[in-house]
Amino acid sequence: MPRVKFERAVEVMRREARRADRLARLLSHTEDYQATLTLASIVYPRADPRLADRIMRCESGPGRGTPSATAQNPTSSAGGRAQYLDTTWRSTPEGQAGLSRFDPVAGVFAIMRHLHNTGNDASPWLASSGCWS
Repeated sequence: MPRVKFERAVEVMRREARRADRLARLLSHTEDYQATLTLASIVYPRADPRLADRIMRCESGPGRGTPSATAQNPTSSAGGRAQYLDTTWRSTPEGQAGLSRFDPVAGVFAIMRHLHNTGNDASPWLASSGCWS
């Protein structure tokens, strides 16, 4: 991600910290996972990015390294880096904004927002906790 674009994104985040859907639209073309996780941790400072990273690596990255934004569970509607179910995704601000759970930025922002708002409650991902806890 070019430095100027990164600085612009940080500026946008500081002004619009409560509007992550706008930031996700601005950055949705990037596949830079670590940069996205860093940006999301600025927007959502109470979220533990290490916890989010462990969950996403477990949910969509086992054996692949970086969590895959295009990962799809073959037996359910779960998909994306954090493996959101269709119904759950539609209830998130990102889903309500029309973004896809397969969007490489929106999925990271959604899990970071959830962790920020819930005091890092990872209970939605308990089924896979043996992998990430």
